[in-house]
Amino acid sequence: MQALLPQGNVFADSAQDGNFKQDETGAVVSRRLKESPFAAVRRLQSDFNDGVLTLFGRVPTYYTKQVALSLACSSPGVGSVIDRIEVR
Repeated sequence: MQALLPQGNVFADSAQDGNFKQDETGAVVSRRLKESPFAAVRRLQSDFNDGVLTLFGRVPTYYTKQVALSLACSSPGVGSVIDRIEVR
């Protein structure tokens, strides 16, 4: 399910795993972004709180934006993702 909010796109109903703790989830997402083969994805910043992951930063193409969102949405413990990634 996707809903457009004034602050950005929110992607809900992603991979939710109740066995992950908040600090573990934030670390997993950060590591996954840093391990990306795309430099722009590695430069993105993230904030995780109460099952909601917010991604910030700029990427050069919509493809790299989708790569980052896919990594985030498929991370265990992430209930929803707020997309604040700019394409420039």
